[in-house]
Amino acid sequence: MWEDLRGGMLLGDERFVEGLKPLLKDKTSVKAIPKAERFVGRPPLEALFASIKGDKEERNRRIHEAVRRYGYTQSQVGEVVGLHYSTVSRIADPLPRT
Repeated sequence: MWEDLRGGMLLGDERFVEGLKPLLKDKTSVKAIPKAERFVGRPPLEALFASIKGDKEERNRRIHEAVRRYGYTQSQVGEVVGLHYSTVSRIADPLPRT
């Protein structure tokens, strides 16, 4: 049961967590709240990258989003997309090109 905790503070199914997301919005910038709790409503990395099929531009946009918006580490993202964390760093640092 305790291994199902999301962010160390939410215990419930996906629907429950989704229902709390509007209440947690805008809390990701409050540095006094531990990172795990600030990003409790973030999507799983696997879900962020599930629909990308060889589209490098979209992959790079999602890498930027995963690191900058959702607070995933470059290593975590690299493991999911099959890139070295230094490559993820170069992709995530600049603003994505539109």
